[in-house]
Amino acid sequence: MRIVDNIIGKEVVNNEATILGKAVDVEVDTTTNILESLIVTNQSESDDKHEKIRIPFEEVLRIGDKILIKDPLENGTL
Repeated sequence: MRIVDNIIGKEVVNNEATILGKAVDVEVDTTTNILESLIVTNQSESDDKHEKIRIPFEEVLRIGDKILIKDPLENGTL
C-alpha cells in the first residue's frame, strides 16, 4: 500500500510541536480499505521501553515530512 509506505517511520508531532514518537504501523478496515488508526511508538527515556499509542486517523491533520495531529489534550484521545 503506497500511502502506508509514506507514513511508516515518520515523526509524529502535535499542533504544539511536541514530538510524540514515530509512526510504526497503521490499522486498516479491510472491508472498506479505510485507514482507521495510526500506531506510534515512543521510547521512554528512563527505561528504554517502547510504548505504543493508537491515534484515530481522524486526528491526523497533515502528512508531510512529519505527521501532524490535533492536540491530544483537546479531545482526550491519547
